[in-house]
Amino acid sequence: MFKQEMLRDLIKNYFAEASEDQLQYIENELTRELEVTTHAKIREMVSYERIKRLMD
Repeated sequence: MFKQEMLRDLIKNYFAEASEDQLQYIENELTRELEVTTHAKIREMVSYERIKRLMD
């Protein structure tokens, strides 16, 4: 999925003065959000493909 190092670097670019605890908190929240969004998109795409197959 998304590499943690890349995510941490992105966070540091926007919040350079962040403490280690702040970086960890933001990283955890973003990781959780990315996972939820990814799973939702997968379900949406699978559903669409199933409906499309049934309509053919």
